[in-house]
Amino acid sequence: MTNVGAASGIEEVGGGVTLFGVTFTSKILGILIGVGGIALAAYVASNYVMPLWESVQTGQTKIAETKTKVRHWKGKLQVKAILLKELRQPISRINLFSHSCQV
Repeated sequence: MTNVGAASGIEEVGGGVTLFGVTFTSKILGILIGVGGIALAAYVASNYVMPLWESVQTGQTKIAETKTKVRHWKGKLQVKAILLKELRQPISRINLFSHSCQV
């Protein structure tokens, strides 16, 4: 049987794999896999997570704007309710006075 690594140009030398004249020890392979993992994580974050995060932020901004508008309209409504209440009170007083004069 032939060694597949030796037949394809990959030679095992001194506890590491030699490819194109560079010996890859377990430490170097670990570092390369770690750097590749970090690069993959950065790619996934920039292409998948960030657009989702931006849409969440946009939604939260819209919610905050809507809450501000609702508070504004509630304030206006309360002012109008107070004005209406104040406006009705003198009318009822006038009605009481007019009824007492007619008697």
